[in-house]
Amino acid sequence: MIMRSIFMLALIAPLLTFAQDPAKRPKSLAEEPPNSLTMQVLMAQRPKGITEAQWKEMVLDPNTPVLFPIRVTRAMLDTLDGRELDRRWQYVMVPE
Repeated sequence: MIMRSIFMLALIAPLLTFAQDPAKRPKSLAEEPPNSLTMQVLMAQRPKGITEAQWKEMVLDPNTPVLFPIRVTRAMLDTLDGRELDRRWQYVMVPE
């Protein structure tokens, strides 16, 4: 019985390592910048006290998608195709 268990484990363990596909993970902002639609939405949400250059530097920081969610409204989703927005960011629905 123990020999059978060891044999089955020896067969299953390599299969489990092949089941994980590292190519499926989203690329970081350093590897690939956001698409143009996401960049337009980000630039539209730029605070008034920050210059465009400073804002671009902030939003292209690899930690930004986790720290700063993008606020979207129903009107934005009516005009934009939500499927084309970059999935690395978190989107929060806000009232208009």
